[in-house]
Amino acid sequence: MEFTRKTMWLKGSIYERIPQILLVLGVLFMFSAAYLDVTDPWAKLYFGTGTICLLWSLWVVSARLRHRKPDSQEDTQSEAGEISSEKSDNVAAE
Repeated sequence: MEFTRKTMWLKGSIYERIPQILLVLGVLFMFSAAYLDVTDPWAKLYFGTGTICLLWSLWVVSARLRHRKPDSQEDTQSEAGEISSEKSDNVAAE
């Protein structure tokens, strides 16, 4: 028996905005908890959900930065090397 794996595809614009959506949800939940009284049992649930959303958004952003970091460093180093060599050529020509 062969199982095929179904994947869920999201548009790039939605995928890139997931951390911001989680951040806004977290802030909304935390403001909702602040609006309710501390003695209200829903306030604790809202505060916990808001905290989880905020931490999850930070984790997603940091995971993306770690994943993209090696590619972006190589590009900036090669560009910086080209710029510095061009400047030294211009200085030598003058």
